[in-house]
Amino acid sequence: MAARLREEGYEVTILAPVDHGDEVQKEGFNFRLLPDLRKKLKANLKSYRPSGNRWKRWWMRWTHRRQFRQQGLDTIYPSVFEQLIDQEQPDLLIIDIELHERIIWAYNQSIPVLLLSQWYSLWHRNGLPPLSTTIVPGIGFSGSSLGIWWSWQKLKISRWWKFKRQELRSMGTSHRSLLQRFAKVNHFPRKYIRQNLWPGPVTYSQLPVLAMVPLEMEFIHQPRPNLHYLGPMVFSYRQEPDLKDQKGRTIDNLEEVALAKDLKIIVATGTTMHHSEERFLKQLVDAVASRDDWLLITGPVHPEGLKKLGGIPDNVAVFSFLPQLSALSIADLSVNHGGVHTIHECIHFKVPMLVYSGGRADQNGCAARVQFHEIGIMGGRALATSKSIANKIEILLTEIVYKTNIEKMSELIFEYQKNRKLEKIVLGVLERDLKVLDQMEVNL
Repeated sequence: MAARLREEGYEVTILAPVDHGDEVQKEGFNFRLLPDLRKKLKANLKSYRPSGNRWKRWWMRWTHRRQFRQQGLDTIYPSVFEQLIDQEQPDLLIIDIELHERIIWAYNQSIPVLLLSQWYSLWHRNGLPPLSTTIVPGIGFSGSSLGIWWSWQKLKISRWWKFKRQELRSMGTSHRSLLQRFAKVNHFPRKYIRQNLWPGPVTYSQLPVLAMVPLEMEFIHQPRPNLHYLGPMVFSYRQEPDLKDQKGRTIDNLEEVALAKDLKIIVATGTTMHHSEERFLKQLVDAVASRDDWLLITGPVHPEGLKKLGGIPDNVAVFSFLPQLSALSIADLSVNHGGVHTIHECIHFKVPMLVYSGGRADQNGCAARVQFHEIGIMGGRALATSKSIANKIEILLTEIVYKTNIEKMSELIFEYQKNRKLEKIVLGVLERDLKVLDQMEVNL
């Protein structure tokens, strides 16, 4: 996104609470480091817990609740962000949808604001299951209209109860409670953050959102107003290290081997060899080991994880850090955990997918979309065996429908960049110079 805006002639400065300064500056962009307010808040909340028995601690928090709430508000106030904005004097702020304190502070400033999301739709819409589920519309009761409606009701109840418990236990100093108070102080409309159906403490309604996903990968539904689909932002020319696998082979070496022996290349990504994933990776390696026409490239796998795998067959290449773009550019199939960026990179390189969701955040919903659009198959990690994995790989490598569909999807996502949708939205905002962007309608 930053590269495209720079090509359009804009000066881009990237602010982030994680220090990626060297990487960002290497690409030629300005970088400013922000404090991580969430870590700071967690650290301060611990100091609100006096020593003693449970009832004494509870009484202390109750009698000092106003003081603790004020300290919490002071903690989350984005003062460094405010100072940097005052120094930079930007014409437009594009703020990640999870940087809540900055969004709330920026709302009533004189600078146009757009929220940036890497997710598919987070909002309750008819025909659209919650992003945290593997529900596929039209499949079983859960995919029926009633089943989808019921999934939203269960989610609403569980989220309401979770936040209510946090608020009561913390005496109003939970992250969501403090954000609501901060919103009131900054005259941020309460209706925009009244309901949250996502892992974070706040989801915004009505405010303009730029989603770095393609509408064509969504389930069929009517998107909420002011949600603009930009298509994937695949940084396809990012620099990757030329690393070697456990046998000293590079990606180029492996490609040469595959071409010489006419092997199908399977790239498996997303594992960090946590205990929950060790079994799955072992099953995957076993599924490939008996096939002399398949080559598995996988990573990242830590050295201690590599030892647990035991003997590695010659047709399996294990990397401690996998240069994913290089691997996908030569792949016939991707086995992944359902991460949205990996899925978009697979579409970019026209690689069908076998998705075993990691179950975190949006991974279930991404896996369900892959299944729905038949650009891959969704599997169940807990029940996966080497035989079932091999069967699914065989289907994906032999049935042409998956390759055909992902090639069509790839063509569609390239249209977003070709039609300059991001650039047109930014230009439209800057020309209008609107202060309150929740009423914005961009005509493209």
